[in-house]
Amino acid sequence: MWVLSLNAVKPHKVFIGIGSNSDRENNILLAIRALQDAFGELLLSSLYEAEAMGSDEAENYYNLVAGFETHKSPAAINQILKRIEKLAGPRIRRQCPLDIDLLLYEDRIFQDDGLSLPHQNILEFAYVAVPLAEIHGSAVHPETGMSYTEHSRAEHLHGQKIRKITLRKTHDH
Repeated sequence: MWVLSLNAVKPHKVFIGIGSNSDRENNILLAIRALQDAFGELLLSSLYEAEAMGSDEAENYYNLVAGFETHKSPAAINQILKRIEKLAGPRIRRQCPLDIDLLLYEDRIFQDDGLSLPHQNILEFAYVAVPLAEIHGSAVHPETGMSYTEHSRAEHLHGQKIRKITLRKTHDH
């Protein structure tokens, strides 16, 4: 008789984008702690500051990408991410306390339950492409066949201003 333990099944590599333009440092740290509680060890990119797209009045965003391994499905992960977003409070006008998006689930192409993977922002925005390339750069986008490093250097991303920053508050990750 064969018994298959869940621990014997290889976990899925997952990458998520995290952003905040309201109480940015506290909300980024809140997200990191909540994600660690939910998924364990995280691989974190550097933190980047990016101009708010489409609004001169909105605060700049802090953005980073986190990677982790899990046995959970994309839908289950997305539910957890939405719960974590709510911990930071609601979006009010141009303020976004916390935005967490599932970017990649292995190299799967997936559309269901309001999810589209790989997330389109990887190809459209430097604040996603650059930090993803930093921690997952040699991997290949399953639809384009290009590496994430190549995508992060795409011509259309050059006009998007982002800069690497350091959080002033101390945290352990």
